[in-house]
Amino acid sequence: MDETAAFPTVWDDLIQAVRPYFEALIDTQRTPSTWPILTDDQTFYESSRTPGAPPDVSTSLPELLDEIVGTVLERGYLNGAHPQYFGYLHPRPLPVAVLGDSIASLLNQSPAAWQIGPASAAMEVQTLAWVADFIGYRGAAGSALPRDLHFGRDHGQRFRVEDGSEKRPGHRVRLG
Repeated sequence: MDETAAFPTVWDDLIQAVRPYFEALIDTQRTPSTWPILTDDQTFYESSRTPGAPPDVSTSLPELLDEIVGTVLERGYLNGAHPQYFGYLHPRPLPVAVLGDSIASLLNQSPAAWQIGPASAAMEVQTLAWVADFIGYRGAAGSALPRDLHFGRDHGQRFRVEDGSEKRPGHRVRLG
């Protein structure tokens, strides 16, 4: 079997299967007032305290999505997009953030090391540089851990390393 021919079909089938559920989830953001601020079913809470055994048989994707989306929206949903929601956490998601999460998940990159995710590692370095600039480090933080930079600047302590030289914690580190 030609695997390259099978993959588009699998992805196309997935897109078709999830489209109505994705639309329903997007509608929670488009028209947030149509949903209550909180659905908090006590029986749902109690059942979550004593989870059952895993199922013996598989569930079709539409059945599974019916159950998941239905359960969340009807039994355990905090509607952070509702105009009357006033809370500390979980504000309304930005569409571009949803897109960014989708791209990150689909490309499955890891910023842990350049070799396993060069694009995500580059984006992480750039994003951290922007944050450093925003909070006043003006690019001086480089790739140093903010904790080390803060410790070194505020305390000015020197540490001796095995060769007898001195190093300040928080000195600029360059990647690559």
